[in-house]
Amino acid sequence: MVKKILILCAVGVVVLAWLSASLQEERCRANDISLPASQCRVLIAETRGMDADQIVDYCVGRTCDFLSFQSQNEPIRYDRESGANCVNYAKLCASMCDVALNAHGYRCKAQPVVGHVQMLGVNVNKVVSTMLSFSDRWRNFTKDHDFVKIEFTSRDRRVVYVDASLKDVFFTSMKREVALD
Repeated sequence: MVKKILILCAVGVVVLAWLSASLQEERCRANDISLPASQCRVLIAETRGMDADQIVDYCVGRTCDFLSFQSQNEPIRYDRESGANCVNYAKLCASMCDVALNAHGYRCKAQPVVGHVQMLGVNVNKVVSTMLSFSDRWRNFTKDHDFVKIEFTSRDRRVVYVDASLKDVFFTSMKREVALD
C-alpha cells in the first residue's frame, strides 16, 4: 500500500513538473535552412484554411516527420527522415512556420533561438549538463537547447515558443505564449 502511494506521489510530481515546463529564450540563432520551392508549395497548400495556432502545430508535426533525433546533424532530405539535433529541428521548424504563416497573411517572424528548458523554476539543461560533466561531448550537447520563437507583429501581438525536438523525443507538445503590449 505504501509503495502504491509513493508511486502515485512520484507520478504526480512528474506531471506537475511537466505542466510547469517552459522554454526560456537566451539569444537568437541564424537560420541557414531555406525550404525548396516545391516544399513551400506543398506546405502552403496543406495549411490553407488553418488558423495561426493550427499552422504552428502542423509545422511542428511536419518537422518531426522529416527529422529523427540524434546527436549529429545530417543534411536535411525531404524524401525520407534525416538525423538531427535540436539545432536543425529549430531551424527547419522556424523556416516552415515563417513560410506558411506569412503565406496566409499572418505578419510574423519565426526564428530559431537558443535557451533552456525550465521545470519548477529549475534550468533542466544546467542540471543535466552537470550530471554529464564526466564527458565533454555530452556536457556541451546538453548545456543549452534550441527551439523556435514566432513573433506576431499584427492581428494579435504575441510571441509563441514551440519545440519540435522535444515533441519528437517525448511525444508531447511544448508551447509557450507571451502577449505583447
